[in-house]
Amino acid sequence: MSIRLLETIRNRNKSCGYSVTSVCSAHPYVIRATLELHRDLDRLALIEATSNQVNQFGGYTGMRPIHFLEKVRKIALDVGFPTSKLVLGGDHLGPHPWRSASTDDAMSKACALVHEYVRAGFTKIHLDASMLFPGDPTNPDGELETEVGAERAALLCRAAESAKSIDGDAPVYVIGTDVPAPGGVSGHEKAPTITSASALNHTIECTQRAFRRYKLDDAWNRVVAIVVQPGVEFTDQQVFSYNRKDTVELRHALTQHSTLVFEGHSTDYQLPEHLQEMAEDSCAILKVGPALTFAFRETLFLLGCVEATLADAGVNVATTQLSRKLEHAMRTNPRYWRDFYDESSPNLAMDLLYSLSDRSRYYWSTREVDHEVKKLIINMENNWPPLHLLRQFFPGQYWKVRRGLLKNSPQGYIVDRIQDVLRTYPGLS
Repeated sequence: MSIRLLETIRNRNKSCGYSVTSVCSAHPYVIRATLELHRDLDRLALIEATSNQVNQFGGYTGMRPIHFLEKVRKIALDVGFPTSKLVLGGDHLGPHPWRSASTDDAMSKACALVHEYVRAGFTKIHLDASMLFPGDPTNPDGELETEVGAERAALLCRAAESAKSIDGDAPVYVIGTDVPAPGGVSGHEKAPTITSASALNHTIECTQRAFRRYKLDDAWNRVVAIVVQPGVEFTDQQVFSYNRKDTVELRHALTQHSTLVFEGHSTDYQLPEHLQEMAEDSCAILKVGPALTFAFRETLFLLGCVEATLADAGVNVATTQLSRKLEHAMRTNPRYWRDFYDESSPNLAMDLLYSLSDRSRYYWSTREVDHEVKKLIINMENNWPPLHLLRQFFPGQYWKVRRGLLKNSPQGYIVDRIQDVLRTYPGLS
């Protein structure tokens, strides 16, 4: 499937605005919603796991690469999505999860990580060695020197190439050191600085030289994209929108590298028209993740409002406490948000539950939260309200039910609202 992805992207007509939406999430509802939509549209589906989510030690999901692959394929079988159109990718594969270790130890673990992803059957690999370690040389902006990042990317690629089978699907690669930080940014950031044309050219040249030093010429022919910063980002409370006028120089520089396209990260919450412009402007891979789990959480909270309304009206329903249990789980284990929020802030509860960065996505698999979600869905199945109440909380889904376009069930509503986010991406409406 990597070759099909490679051909799909390289054979695209750049003026038509074609793009592949990369869904970067391990959440089962997000994966199901993605595969059902791509099945109905007969589109290639690209689903990716990050090095923080899934690695040889389990990541925060508890899954190794083979477990994630099996999970996605099982969901594909359940919804009738052909695995011949499924591409699995690894995002931010590199030393980031071990950035508190020594450089040698972190890179050793990173190479083992990439090897395990490819061995499991992942065929789109983002080589990300952009993080700094103590003693690393930096450029004037305080970032890792491009030559060093390129050298480490080549080492990661060599580990990946050693894992591919002779008759298997050779992986395609994404390079680039100008990448948003895994896990998101913090605070009220200023608008991101757009990658310069000179930085783009320098990164490509350095990486190609490093690949050649390690005799990875064949792998270089499978480098499909480079991650750049096109001015797109989101924080907990704000979104920085794409402005194509600001990327003219960057786009012109890419024309000198005819086999490459841009991969755009952090495209969550962009307006549909901006996503279309990004696709037209050679961002042929558009990544989305937190916006999808945000929609999942948002829908569950709305279902909780329906549940509470039914209880207030005298319906015999044992109400759940999902938001309270979710907040409790996050406060009990602050590991995934303590670097982003002030624990003494009076707005902490709002940040934990409603942030656009959706740091609650790390907690859905905890026992108490998962139990509450299942209880809520069962309550809704047993007490599914009449249409006039659904109209109050789910007007978009109400009209789809009226037109016979949507199954009138809590699961149907959850999946559809996740798909509403996906439908903002080119080719998925």
